[in-house]
Amino acid sequence: MAEQAEHGATADVVAPEAPPAEAAPPPAAPAAKISPVGECAPLPHTVAGKIATANDLKAQGNEMFKAGELGKAASKYRTVFAYVNGLVHSSDAMNQYATKADRLTDEQQEAVTALKLSVNLNLAAVYIKQGKFDKAATVARKAIEIDADNAKAHLRLGQALMGTKSFDEAKKSLVHGAKLAPQEKLIRAELERWKQESAEWRAANKANAAKMFGGVFNQ
Repeated sequence: MAEQAEHGATADVVAPEAPPAEAAPPPAAPAAKISPVGECAPLPHTVAGKIATANDLKAQGNEMFKAGELGKAASKYRTVFAYVNGLVHSSDAMNQYATKADRLTDEQQEAVTALKLSVNLNLAAVYIKQGKFDKAATVARKAIEIDADNAKAHLRLGQALMGTKSFDEAKKSLVHGAKLAPQEKLIRAELERWKQESAEWRAANKANAAKMFGGVFNQ
């Protein structure tokens, strides 16, 4: 009888109830977008927020530059433009296509222009220290496009051109910078360096040419 009770089905045996279905988990929240300013800082959606983030990036770049972390500093400086390059003023031809979140007031336009100038100058300084003189010249020229009367922009361009051994063009930039800021000691110092380096470079080229052509004629 025990065996029958264990294995035989009877009307008194009630099948166990199925466990209640587990509630579906709530949908996962979208991954937070990573901002260069913080590990999970939300991306700004207003003009003021974009400008503030860009200024934070510049400040971080400045600290990294002072610490000698040139690659990281350059990355911070370059990221600034991701936040401000799409912002337009009412006088800009692209204003008709801009959203409200990308339109600048007069005051904001001045702030963004000053920021772009400063960051281009800082980025040029980084590239010069890294020996990336072509890149330094490119961003220095961008700074000059923003403010043609900025002495530091012409200084940076002159330094970059000396690095590429474009001594004639470097002199023009440094002389122009000296005219814009006659009291700027760094520009005068760079002009003195230009005299020495350009003379050494020309002397070396002359000596190499003499060896090359002298060897040809002596054969």
